[in-house]
Amino acid sequence: MDINENVVVMEKSFKNKKAHKGSITHLTKIKDSEFMSCSDDKSFKVWDKDLQGCSYTYETHEPLHKMCVTGEKLNYLVSSLGDGSFFVMGLDQKSQCHIYPEAHDEKIVQIVSLGIRPKLQNKYFVTRCIDGDVNVWSANDHPDRVFFLPNVDQEEQS
Repeated sequence: MDINENVVVMEKSFKNKKAHKGSITHLTKIKDSEFMSCSDDKSFKVWDKDLQGCSYTYETHEPLHKMCVTGEKLNYLVSSLGDGSFFVMGLDQKSQCHIYPEAHDEKIVQIVSLGIRPKLQNKYFVTRCIDGDVNVWSANDHPDRVFFLPNVDQEEQS
């Protein structure tokens, strides 16, 4: 093959009835061959590289914005809803475990699983809202707020 030859790669089109109807708001990896998308169309979709398509869809009651996979076995998905609420979904059972209403006063803009040290690996996750408030939660099917940090974005006053 001459190095100057053009190669065209055809990709399978996902524009079908299984595609999101709204804008995708976040993507996250589940396994080496799977990732999940959430959308303002109020749904999650799990996409499988081996199947080359959507393996299942989970619909919610509000638009979804941010999400992360957490839990010691990476078996929970946490996603922010349109307001300051979030919900927890069990990835093994593919079902909703808990909705935490009004977890923040404002829209949640970031969710991160804490996996820094092996002893704490994915046992906690953090939510941050648009006004800078941060909550740390236990990563289980009914999360408890462990502690609260007010407005981490604000500079200290002298």
